Amino acid sequence: SFLVDAENPGLKKFKVDLDELDGEVTHKNNHAQFFIRVIESKGKIAIVYDAPHPDVAAIRSALELSDNYEVVVKSVEEFKDNPSDFGLVIPHQLPSHKHPASSLLSQIRQSGVSSLYIVGTQTDLNAFNGLNTGLQIAQGKNMTNNATASYNNNFMLFSFSEEAQQLLPSLPPLQAPFGTYRAAVSANLFMTQRISGVETKYPLIMFNDVNGAKTGVISGTGLWSWKVYDYVNTQNHDAFNEIVNKTALFLVAKNDKSPFRVRHNAVFAEN
Repeated sequence: SFLVDAENPGLKKFKVDLDELDGEVTHKNNHAQFFIRVIESKGKIAIVYDAPHPDVAAIRSALELSDNYEVVVKSVEEFKDNPSDFGLVIPHQLPSHKHPASSLLSQIRQSGVSSLYIVGTQTDLNAFNGLNTGLQIAQGKNMTNNATASYNNNFMLFSFSEEAQQLLPSLPPLQAPFGTYRAAVSANLFMTQRISGVETKYPLIMFNDVNGAKTGVISGTGLWSWKVYDYVNTQNHDAFNEIVNKTALFLVAKNDKSPFRVRHNAVFAEN
């Protein structure tokens, strides 16, 4: 394994040659060339929160490990930026009863910016249900469940390491709203909730595409405890950082919406 710096954008040609050893059946497979297109894109991510919360700091610390992101963190009162200037907006427990944030959330939907909603005890679920995220939560009582993460083996949007998958069942539970969850047919469930040892189909982390805009929902708070547990057990934050960064990377990446597409090889042989 080796790493090569992507110093400049564009199509890059790589040639790999392995030493030819005596006794090999063939040397043809000792030489290969391939091409990689390097894309220059540094996504801006905004975390907008209802109130100070350790989840915000934990998510920020994971995102700032990557050179791919410029992270802005502001309270909903401080955030006066244009959401369309960002590749991803993360509303933490918004809309809330104290801060409906109607104008901000409307701008996010109208601009087509990707969003990652984190639902918690401060979230106004009636207002959240009207955001067309692909998830509806019907709550009769203002209560929470201790929801442990369970990986969905049918999830195909991006790869997720075996090490992180094995760690999930032992992670501390998130505080998820008590109620009935209904995910849209188009939703992709990354993780589901295990409640009192019982597997459910309720989404814990899910993704959906709404009118061409990517939307994610984390239906619980307490992500900071995942980071702490990860370090206590592995002396690093690799699994937690993988969850946050791959979620963000998927949401920030832009889909090719052009109606006419030409797919062809990057290089053709002279003959």
